[in-house]
Amino acid sequence: MDVNKYIAWRNGYFYFQKERLEDILLKLEWWCDFIVFCQNQRAKDYRFKMRSDGDLEFNNIVSRLEQTGRISIEIYGNIILVAGLSRK
Repeated sequence: MDVNKYIAWRNGYFYFQKERLEDILLKLEWWCDFIVFCQNQRAKDYRFKMRSDGDLEFNNIVSRLEQTGRISIEIYGNIILVAGLSRK
């Protein structure tokens, strides 16, 4: 069992190991104070692996998720819209 995913926030970073996008965004929503809407419900089940410093700007975290080429995220103030889903 990888305990990093459970204690990472205490050590000042985010750590996601093959976690569903919905679960990642719910955690980030709580930590970064924003609201998430998914236009494509299938996108919620995509799994990602990521480690990021906790003080990294939220836009940079979103950018890293988008760099996978699997999703498209738009930011409107404190609202996050998962607007697309690639076929990868």
